[in-house]
Amino acid sequence: MTVQTSARGGMVAGYLRVSSRSQDVATQRSTILRRAAIDDVPAEAIAWYEEQRSARTLDRVALRNLRVDIRAGKIATLYTFRIDRLARTGIRDVLELVDEARLAGCRIWSTSEGIEVTGKAYELIVSALAWAAELELEAHAERRGEARARMEEEGRSWGRPRKLSAVDEDRMLELQRSGLSVRVIAARVGVPRATVFDCLERARARNPDPVRPETPPAGDPA
Repeated sequence: MTVQTSARGGMVAGYLRVSSRSQDVATQRSTILRRAAIDDVPAEAIAWYEEQRSARTLDRVALRNLRVDIRAGKIATLYTFRIDRLARTGIRDVLELVDEARLAGCRIWSTSEGIEVTGKAYELIVSALAWAAELELEAHAERRGEARARMEEEGRSWGRPRKLSAVDEDRMLELQRSGLSVRVIAARVGVPRATVFDCLERARARNPDPVRPETPPAGDPA
């Protein structure tokens, strides 16, 4: 990889972070590249630090390597999507990271807001951005709680659907044949009702309803 040397005498770096496998860094990367293009930095010249970890801890491999390089004076400009990509452990930790970069002569750009967070009045800017990130995190947790309560009231389970075996499906069929409703079965097994319907269909294909012998009309010989 060709590493860009800025006018300040160090590398240009980009930091990317997501918290889970269901997320990707495409939006973060494209936003950083747009800012880099404004600064005449080609994409192939950026040293990327990327990881899939929660920002609720500072003990992360890519962040640790990034901080080592910043303290060593290797990085002159750091692009990140938002300041909360670096840390979500509180304003104090965010300020510590920014102070560390300033002392090493490294500029940090929060590219989604288009703000250099190591510039003038940086403490005010960083505090405002970190506080906004904390509010967003609290609002997200509140929305998740409301969604979970609503799903539980509807008899649906929260989280990833559990994997069900043929034995589980046959057991659902037994429960239905014993008189339980689909809603009750869904609540007992911990899956959505739509999943119960699918499982019952497959179970019936394996275990057809027993054919009951016809009862002869009254008076007919047995």
